[in-house]
Amino acid sequence: MKNQRVLIIVVYATIAMLLSFPFRLFSPDWLDLFRLPYGSFYGMSMLVGVGPIVAAFICSFLFRNKKIMLGLWGNSVTKSLLFLAVPIAAVVYLGVSNKEGIDTHLFALKVSGMWLLYIIGEEFGWRGYLQQLISWNDYAKSVVIGIIWYLWHLSFLYGPYSLQKEFVFILVLLVGSFLALKVTKRTKSLVSAIALHFSFSVLTNIPLPANSYIPIIAMCFCWLLLYLFWNKRGWTFSRHIGVTKEK
Repeated sequence: MKNQRVLIIVVYATIAMLLSFPFRLFSPDWLDLFRLPYGSFYGMSMLVGVGPIVAAFICSFLFRNKKIMLGLWGNSVTKSLLFLAVPIAAVVYLGVSNKEGIDTHLFALKVSGMWLLYIIGEEFGWRGYLQQLISWNDYAKSVVIGIIWYLWHLSFLYGPYSLQKEFVFILVLLVGSFLALKVTKRTKSLVSAIALHFSFSVLTNIPLPANSYIPIIAMCFCWLLLYLFWNKRGWTFSRHIGVTKEK
């Protein structure tokens, strides 16, 4: 059983990398529609994110383990939506400067939508499937996911290579994997991991205006409240029609 899981991990990582690689390597003009906005510039394609999610569905079919997938909403649709709405609201409030002459807040909404689609693809793979597949302790699980996540990015093949830059990048991914694991263990919600990933990716790529720390601190405070009170009794919308009381 243990050897089979290792095999699935290797197969999953390989498929995810192979599916994403063409969209890193080629960038024809017809793919401009899918290029992710980095503030006033354009960079990586949204389609890079198809690798992890498609690999997850392929492996779950090949190895018949669809039931291990992490639920999208966990035990609260309402709190999951709030967890995601908080960073989107922060980005829209801050605004994103652009060369198109679009209102910064409207452009921030476009940036958020594009990044969100890309990150959903990643997180369905890393947290939705791979994290649930690995049965080791939290630290070992975070290290394995962090390393695979780093290798998938292939950052060492792009731009001027810097050992210090790569070390910082893999450290960020390891810490991010651990934080996402801890949050999803409590929330049972893939959306909470998507929100964490979204906030870091967008806020580290857009040009931040002065006093941007205020909405960022407010975002973290809202997250902390949601995290602490996630499993407390209260009223929330169920996954079905109507309102039910959380257990």
